[in-house]
Amino acid sequence: MEYEYYTLGTWKVKPGHQEEFIAAWKELNRFFFSLPNPPVENVMVQHTQDETVFYSVGPWRSLDDIKAMRATSDPRRTAWSELTKVICDEATPGDFRVVERFPEQ
Repeated sequence: MEYEYYTLGTWKVKPGHQEEFIAAWKELNRFFFSLPNPPVENVMVQHTQDETVFYSVGPWRSLDDIKAMRATSDPRRTAWSELTKVICDEATPGDFRVVERFPEQ
């Protein structure tokens, strides 16, 4: 089985900052997709009952690509980190590995 790696983030945004958060996430993705080895795609979803809760998920070609992204000092990545400290009550990014799929392939 070929492993696929994903970034997955959970974000609890302070009320009233949702549009600012979405705009900053778009700018962060401009950085992601300027990398030599960008994610395959990146998706953000917003909870339908609590509009302050967001999840972002994106498949990457390798764990090394994720590590390289996290190791960069690009100002857009730094700005994202600083902004989430201010407008989010919770911010939990992480890296994950697919271990099984259904239906089985």
